Amino acid sequence: MTWASSLAQKLLVTFSLFIMLHRDVRILHQQYCDIVRIAPKELSFAQTDAWNDIYSNSGAANAFPKSKVWHNKQPGRPTSVLHAIDPKTHARFRRAIDPGFAERAVLMQEPPVQEYIENFISRIRAMAGAGPDNAAMINIVRWYNYVTFDFIGELGFGESFGCLENDGYDPL
Repeated sequence: MTWASSLAQKLLVTFSLFIMLHRDVRILHQQYCDIVRIAPKELSFAQTDAWNDIYSNSGAANAFPKSKVWHNKQPGRPTSVLHAIDPKTHARFRRAIDPGFAERAVLMQEPPVQEYIENFISRIRAMAGAGPDNAAMINIVRWYNYVTFDFIGELGFGESFGCLENDGYDPL
């Protein structure tokens, strides 16, 4: 399969997913059962425990191989943990990043997360209280981006980008 036909297939599948496939599959599950065939080589599972059976390497059986339609890397792009189809390559990536997701490591991030969330809430409250009748129109998506960028800056670079404090993106 050429790269262009692979891309066309992905675009068609993505378009279908965003437009109607999810509704159609739900109707099929309601009409038939928890497992339905939605393509010649594709099944849909409506059971939450199916996720572990399919994707988990724990237990006696290995996980099913990842589909190249969904997980293959794009030409010219580096392989990442998300695109590593080969189980050994994926395991190597996972071993490198697993310490950052251990319970102890995640718990260490709670105080900075709380600090950014408190700062975010105080900024929103201040803006809401500044309008007439203590009401204001706020672009919440922009403020969600600010808090996210600041926290990612803290995690990745050791310092905030200052979006929450400056009410804007720092051009660096």
